[in-house]
Amino acid sequence: MSSHQGDPASLLSNAANAGDEAHSNNTPSLESLVEAVLFAAEEPIAPARISRILDVSGVGEGTVQAIIEQLKSRYHGGVRIIEADGAYYMGTTQETGKVVSRTLLGSKRSRTSRAVLETLAVIAYNQPATKSEVEAVRGVDSSSAVKRLLDRNLITVVGRKESAGKPFLYSTTRLFLQTFGISNLAELPVPGESHELEEDWQEDESGKHIE
Repeated sequence: MSSHQGDPASLLSNAANAGDEAHSNNTPSLESLVEAVLFAAEEPIAPARISRILDVSGVGEGTVQAIIEQLKSRYHGGVRIIEADGAYYMGTTQETGKVVSRTLLGSKRSRTSRAVLETLAVIAYNQPATKSEVEAVRGVDSSSAVKRLLDRNLITVVGRKESAGKPFLYSTTRLFLQTFGISNLAELPVPGESHELEEDWQEDESGKHIE
Protein backbone atom coordinates (compact mmCIF):
# COMPACT_ATOMS: atom_id res chain seq x y z
CA MET A 1 0.00 0.00 0.00
CA SER A 2 1.36 3.40 -0.91
CA SER A 3 2.32 5.63 1.98
CA HIS A 4 0.55 8.50 0.18
CA GLN A 5 -2.82 6.78 -0.14
CA GLY A 6 -4.37 8.78 2.68
CA ASP A 7 -2.43 11.98 2.02
CA PRO A 8 -4.95 14.78 1.25
CA ALA A 9 -2.54 16.37 -1.23
CA SER A 10 -2.19 13.08 -3.10
CA LEU A 11 -5.94 12.55 -3.14
CA LEU A 12 -6.48 16.02 -4.59
CA SER A 13 -3.79 15.41 -7.19
CA ASN A 14 -5.33 12.09 -8.19
CA ALA A 15 -8.77 13.69 -8.46
CA ALA A 16 -7.39 16.46 -10.65
CA ASN A 17 -5.70 13.95 -12.93
CA ALA A 18 -8.89 11.93 -13.18
CA GLY A 19 -10.80 15.08 -14.03
CA ASP A 20 -8.32 15.95 -16.77
CA GLU A 21 -8.69 12.47 -18.26
CA ALA A 22 -12.48 12.68 -18.15
CA HIS A 23 -12.36 16.08 -19.82
CA SER A 24 -10.11 14.80 -22.59
CA ASN A 25 -12.50 11.92 -23.19
CA ASN A 26 -15.50 14.26 -23.33
CA THR A 27 -14.16 17.09 -25.44
CA PRO A 28 -17.13 18.97 -26.91
CA SER A 29 -17.53 18.89 -30.66
CA LEU A 30 -16.87 21.96 -32.78
CA GLU A 31 -20.60 22.18 -33.41
CA SER A 32 -21.26 22.28 -29.67
CA LEU A 33 -18.61 24.95 -29.17
CA VAL A 34 -20.01 27.17 -31.92
CA GLU A 35 -23.51 26.65 -30.55
CA ALA A 36 -22.34 27.67 -27.07
CA VAL A 37 -20.69 30.84 -28.40
CA LEU A 38 -23.88 31.83 -30.23
CA PHE A 39 -25.91 31.22 -27.09
CA ALA A 40 -23.57 33.23 -24.86
CA ALA A 41 -22.97 36.16 -27.21
CA GLU A 42 -24.68 39.37 -26.11
CA GLU A 43 -24.85 40.66 -29.67
CA PRO A 44 -24.75 39.20 -33.18
CA ILE A 45 -21.35 37.64 -33.72
CA ALA A 46 -19.54 37.04 -37.01
CA PRO A 47 -18.00 33.67 -38.01
CA ALA A 48 -14.53 35.23 -38.14
CA ARG A 49 -14.83 36.34 -34.52
CA ILE A 50 -16.14 32.94 -33.45
CA SER A 51 -13.11 31.36 -35.12
CA ARG A 52 -10.81 33.61 -33.10
CA ILE A 53 -12.65 32.77 -29.88
CA LEU A 54 -12.39 29.02 -30.50
CA ASP A 55 -8.69 29.31 -31.34
CA VAL A 56 -8.61 25.81 -32.82
CA SER A 57 -5.99 25.00 -35.43
CA GLY A 58 -7.48 24.62 -38.90
CA VAL A 59 -10.87 26.03 -37.92
CA GLY A 60 -11.29 29.23 -39.87
CA GLU A 61 -14.17 31.48 -40.83
CA GLY A 62 -15.35 29.12 -43.58
CA THR A 63 -15.53 26.15 -41.24
CA VAL A 64 -17.47 28.13 -38.66
CA GLN A 65 -19.86 29.36 -41.35
CA ALA A 66 -20.51 25.76 -42.44
CA ILE A 67 -21.16 24.71 -38.84
CA ILE A 68 -23.61 27.58 -38.37
CA GLU A 69 -25.51 26.47 -41.47
CA GLN A 70 -25.77 22.98 -39.98
CA LEU A 71 -27.00 24.40 -36.69
CA LYS A 72 -29.60 26.54 -38.45
CA SER A 73 -31.21 23.40 -39.84
CA ARG A 74 -31.68 22.13 -36.28
CA TYR A 75 -33.27 25.28 -34.94
CA HIS A 76 -36.66 25.51 -36.63
CA GLY A 77 -38.98 25.94 -33.64
CA GLY A 78 -39.53 28.94 -31.39
CA VAL A 79 -35.80 29.72 -31.30
CA ARG A 80 -33.80 30.28 -34.46
CA ILE A 81 -30.24 31.15 -35.42
CA ILE A 82 -30.74 34.48 -37.15
CA GLU A 83 -28.40 36.35 -39.45
CA ALA A 84 -27.93 40.07 -38.92
CA ASP A 85 -25.67 41.75 -41.46
CA GLY A 86 -23.25 38.85 -41.74
CA ALA A 87 -23.30 38.07 -38.02
CA TYR A 88 -25.45 35.56 -36.16
CA TYR A 89 -27.35 35.25 -32.90
CA MET A 90 -29.95 33.05 -31.28
CA GLY A 91 -33.33 34.72 -31.27
CA THR A 92 -37.04 34.13 -31.40
CA THR A 93 -39.27 34.19 -34.45
CA GLN A 94 -41.86 36.86 -35.17
CA GLU A 95 -44.52 34.26 -34.42
CA THR A 96 -43.22 33.75 -30.88
CA GLY A 97 -42.08 37.33 -30.34
CA LYS A 98 -45.22 38.40 -28.48
CA VAL A 99 -44.80 35.64 -25.91
CA VAL A 100 -41.16 36.62 -25.41
CA SER A 101 -42.19 40.26 -25.13
CA ARG A 102 -44.62 39.46 -22.33
CA THR A 103 -41.94 37.41 -20.58
CA LEU A 104 -39.32 40.13 -20.81
CA LEU A 105 -41.53 43.06 -20.01
CA GLY A 106 -43.47 41.56 -17.13
CA SER A 107 -47.12 41.57 -16.14
CA LYS A 108 -49.91 43.85 -17.28
CA ARG A 109 -49.37 46.07 -14.26
CA SER A 110 -45.81 46.82 -15.34
CA ARG A 111 -46.59 47.47 -19.00
CA THR A 112 -44.48 50.13 -20.60
CA SER A 113 -46.30 53.43 -20.78
CA ARG A 114 -47.23 55.13 -24.02
CA ALA A 115 -44.55 57.76 -23.38
CA VAL A 116 -41.86 55.08 -23.24
CA LEU A 117 -43.22 53.39 -26.36
CA GLU A 118 -43.22 56.68 -28.24
CA THR A 119 -39.66 57.38 -27.14
CA LEU A 120 -38.52 53.92 -28.20
CA ALA A 121 -40.18 54.31 -31.60
CA VAL A 122 -38.51 57.69 -32.22
CA ILE A 123 -35.09 56.25 -31.35
CA ALA A 124 -35.66 53.09 -33.38
CA TYR A 125 -36.51 55.02 -36.54
CA ASN A 126 -33.97 57.82 -36.12
CA GLN A 127 -30.99 56.16 -34.46
CA PRO A 128 -28.57 57.20 -33.34
CA ALA A 129 -30.57 59.98 -31.73
CA THR A 130 -30.08 62.35 -28.82
CA LYS A 131 -32.63 62.99 -26.09
CA SER A 132 -33.17 66.49 -27.47
CA GLU A 133 -33.94 65.06 -30.89
CA VAL A 134 -36.45 62.68 -29.33
CA GLU A 135 -38.05 65.55 -27.45
CA ALA A 136 -38.23 67.63 -30.63
CA VAL A 137 -40.34 64.90 -32.21
CA ARG A 138 -42.49 64.16 -29.16
CA GLY A 139 -42.81 67.76 -27.98
CA VAL A 140 -42.35 66.85 -24.31
CA ASP A 141 -39.55 66.02 -21.89
CA SER A 142 -38.37 62.43 -22.38
CA SER A 143 -35.79 62.07 -19.61
CA SER A 144 -37.80 59.53 -17.63
CA ALA A 145 -38.67 57.48 -20.70
CA VAL A 146 -35.05 57.35 -21.84
CA LYS A 147 -33.94 56.24 -18.38
CA ARG A 148 -36.52 53.44 -18.31
CA LEU A 149 -35.44 52.21 -21.73
CA LEU A 150 -31.80 52.24 -20.62
CA ASP A 151 -32.70 50.35 -17.44
CA ARG A 152 -34.47 47.70 -19.52
CA ASN A 153 -31.54 47.47 -21.94
CA LEU A 154 -33.75 48.28 -24.91
CA ILE A 155 -31.53 51.22 -25.86
CA THR A 156 -27.88 51.96 -25.20
CA VAL A 157 -25.44 54.86 -25.45
CA VAL A 158 -23.38 54.55 -28.62
CA GLY A 159 -21.42 57.79 -28.45
CA ARG A 160 -21.74 61.55 -28.27
CA LYS A 161 -22.93 63.97 -30.93
CA GLU A 162 -20.40 66.52 -32.12
CA SER A 163 -22.53 69.51 -31.17
CA ALA A 164 -22.89 71.91 -28.26
CA GLY A 165 -22.65 70.00 -25.00
CA LYS A 166 -21.83 66.76 -26.84
CA PRO A 167 -25.09 65.00 -25.86
CA PHE A 168 -25.33 61.22 -25.71
CA LEU A 169 -26.44 59.33 -28.80
CA TYR A 170 -28.85 56.44 -28.26
CA SER A 171 -29.53 53.37 -30.39
CA THR A 172 -31.60 50.23 -29.90
CA THR A 173 -30.03 47.01 -28.63
CA ARG A 174 -30.06 43.34 -29.53
CA LEU A 175 -32.70 42.88 -26.83
CA PHE A 176 -34.89 45.30 -28.77
CA LEU A 177 -34.58 43.09 -31.86
CA GLN A 178 -35.31 39.99 -29.81
CA THR A 179 -38.29 41.61 -28.11
CA PHE A 180 -39.95 42.39 -31.42
CA GLY A 181 -38.87 39.20 -33.16
CA ILE A 182 -36.86 40.85 -35.94
CA SER A 183 -33.32 40.15 -37.12
CA ASN A 184 -32.37 43.68 -38.14
CA LEU A 185 -33.73 47.22 -38.27
CA ALA A 186 -34.69 46.83 -41.92
CA GLU A 187 -37.53 44.58 -40.74
CA LEU A 188 -39.15 47.35 -38.69
CA PRO A 189 -42.64 48.25 -39.94
CA VAL A 190 -42.72 51.37 -42.08
CA PRO A 191 -43.26 54.52 -39.98
CA GLY A 192 -46.92 54.77 -40.96
CA GLU A 193 -47.46 51.30 -39.54
CA SER A 194 -45.40 51.74 -36.36
CA HIS A 195 -48.52 51.06 -34.29
CA GLU A 196 -47.50 47.42 -34.72
CA LEU A 197 -44.72 48.03 -32.20
CA GLU A 198 -47.25 49.15 -29.64
CA GLU A 199 -49.50 46.18 -30.37
CA ASP A 200 -46.63 43.77 -29.77
CA TRP A 201 -45.99 45.36 -26.38
CA GLN A 202 -49.53 45.99 -25.28
CA GLU A 203 -51.17 42.69 -26.13
CA ASP A 204 -52.00 40.79 -22.95
CA GLU A 205 -51.87 37.06 -22.35
CA SER A 206 -55.42 36.50 -23.59
CA GLY A 207 -54.66 38.15 -26.91
CA LYS A 208 -56.81 41.19 -26.13
CA HIS A 209 -55.35 44.66 -26.28
CA ILE A 210 -54.89 46.65 -23.12
CA GLU A 211 -56.76 49.92 -23.06
